[in-house]
Amino acid sequence: MKNIHLQKTDKPSRLKQNKITKKISLVNKGIDLTSYTPINIYITSDVEIKEGDWILDIELNRIEQCLYSGTFRNWKKIILTTDQDLISDGVQAIPDEFLEWFVHNPSCEWVEINQEFNPKNMVYGINTNPYKIIIPKEEPKQETFEEAAKNFVNKYYSEESYKRDIEEAIKFGVKWQQEQDKKLYSEDDMKQAFENGSWVTSWSDMGIEMKYDDFETWFKTYKKK
Repeated sequence: MKNIHLQKTDKPSRLKQNKITKKISLVNKGIDLTSYTPINIYITSDVEIKEGDWILDIELNRIEQCLYSGTFRNWKKIILTTDQDLISDGVQAIPDEFLEWFVHNPSCEWVEINQEFNPKNMVYGINTNPYKIIIPKEEPKQETFEEAAKNFVNKYYSEESYKRDIEEAIKFGVKWQQEQDKKLYSEDDMKQAFENGSWVTSWSDMGIEMKYDDFETWFKTYKKK
């Protein structure tokens, strides 16, 4: 289940995304460059939401403060973030160690979170930093084409009514191309077929004469220009 969420912001942020390459960078100063878009990371939890908690509406992709307690299907509690407004209101900040790891692993969508008690974090009886991010030792697996299609749709389309149709169209296109690729023969396949054919046509009583003595000459002659 995804618990790492990225959102663009119109406020200064140390996290930047290149508008062309989409590469994410971490800078020491919150400067905003015209070629980069400031972004924030929100790490969520499925724990029960209480009044005053900051939540992410995953259906509307909207950040808001909850006015009542309960469990809600499309709402996730934000427990760590880089959003300075939420940090000022008590949400735990994401440590630099994880941010530095994330810019090198931006496809990661889920990270393990542990709750820990440290007396140093206690302020007036409140644990101000109860969550610890367990940074993966292995890099995330390469995304499948289904995941790539979903990520593409979520990045470039906002209307829910279009997302499903576009995602299915992308999946169909990729599957169709994969089927076409299966019909193609590799150079190794062609070489094996040529060698098998050469053995058959070597029999003089078949009355067939080979025009080419080697595969390389034959392949260069007939391959698609």
